[in-house]
Amino acid sequence: MIKKCFLCKQEKHLSEFWNCNKSKDKKYHYCIICGNKSNKQQKIKALFKINEDLTCQKCGCDDLRILEINHKLANPRKEDRITGFLKRIINGERETDDLEILCKVCNIAHYVDIKFGKQPYKIKWNK
Repeated sequence: MIKKCFLCKQEKHLSEFWNCNKSKDKKYHYCIICGNKSNKQQKIKALFKINEDLTCQKCGCDDLRILEINHKLANPRKEDRITGFLKRIINGERETDDLEILCKVCNIAHYVDIKFGKQPYKIKWNK
């Protein structure tokens, strides 16, 4: 079956759309490619709201592909779906005082420090 993407207006096979139980045809109204672009844009906007430098706050990494939003607290409050989380940050509905930008490596190191205690290593970003 064929469906038209709401964003790019191209007709595509249903396999090129994510599943969605809420719609009649059980597929989202935009294709996977458009959805990925939209998600990346939302992530960048949310990162910018947290820290305008768009760099890891521990090592200085500035590669947007690996930057993540990290909860500073060991036991963060439960957030619902990630898209709602990003939208609330962008719209100013979610405070960002307990959030920071970390690269994937520093985020994992933060988790290990919380789980097993402070570790004797230093992460450095080389350009």
